[in-house]
Amino acid sequence: APAIDYFDDDVGAVQGPVYDNGVTNDIHPTVFGTGGKVGDVVTIYTQDGTVVATTTVSSNGSWNVNLANQSGTVEYTATLTDPAGNESDPSGTFTVTYDVTAPDTPNTPAIVTDNVGEIVTVGAGDTTDDNRPTFSGTGQEAGETITLYDGNDQVIATTVVDTDGSWKVELDPANTMTDGEQSVTYTVTDEAGNTSGRSPEMTFVVDTSSVSVEISYLVDDAGEVTDNVFDGGFTDDATPEIWGTASAGATVELKLSNGTILATGIAPDNDGNWNYKIPATDALTPDGAYKLIATATNPAGGSVETEFTVTIDTTPPAASVEITAITEDTGVAGDFITND
Repeated sequence: APAIDYFDDDVGAVQGPVYDNGVTNDIHPTVFGTGGKVGDVVTIYTQDGTVVATTTVSSNGSWNVNLANQSGTVEYTATLTDPAGNESDPSGTFTVTYDVTAPDTPNTPAIVTDNVGEIVTVGAGDTTDDNRPTFSGTGQEAGETITLYDGNDQVIATTVVDTDGSWKVELDPANTMTDGEQSVTYTVTDEAGNTSGRSPEMTFVVDTSSVSVEISYLVDDAGEVTDNVFDGGFTDDATPEIWGTASAGATVELKLSNGTILATGIAPDNDGNWNYKIPATDALTPDGAYKLIATATNPAGGSVETEFTVTIDTTPPAASVEITAITEDTGVAGDFITND
């Protein structure tokens, strides 16, 4: 008896051999088999005895034949008939399911997860410093294939849906995203090769630029001596104005080393300069050494901090003056009597 080896699927996203109990969306597949002698006639039957194709065995003992307009789940068998008209026993059954229905188009965009530093979900329009984020989703059938596309319709990742209907994939280095606005869609392809429409678009911004911050100096405008005060310096101004620099687009937070927040959301100008005047309500009192901490955070969530130490001294020196000697003290030393 002959043997049906496989069906060849050349339609859709999933192509290639389809083996016994397989699924295909090619309703005109080609059947490949072996067995018989040159000139023997191969007849393909369905489970109800219908003849769906015939062909002849080639010189190497193999054969193939194209089927037309197949549907549903079909059990096939094959027989050989020699030139004398003798027909062999049928081959073993070979079952194929035809599925031409595409999965539903996803109605939710991919979930984007930032894995750099603290793991967070990136919302639509948000900024991330992860240029190889993880994409995920739920609600699909196990074994389906997810294909991700970027805004230029290029495939950037594929993965297979897990048994619980969820999927997850991280971009590999070859598909690292560039800084700027990014958009991602995905499709679902079933085992038969039918592909859904595109999911809604997920748009976000990638920003991997570094962030910097510095406290440059304090401006002392109190008392008789006014000047710029640098790191490690002294001042009698308990409410100085703080000047510094930071990456353009970042925001700066100022606090003391004890955790007291002085200011948040300070925005550097286009040249990266920022300043903040400490109000009387936050005066650096009592006198002593204070450590100022400035933290700059860019829109992607990257942050950096710097420290600046200053000593506040608003206590004037004692006013009394004592004369301990005079240069021309004649007579008894120390009696402060002189004939000069």
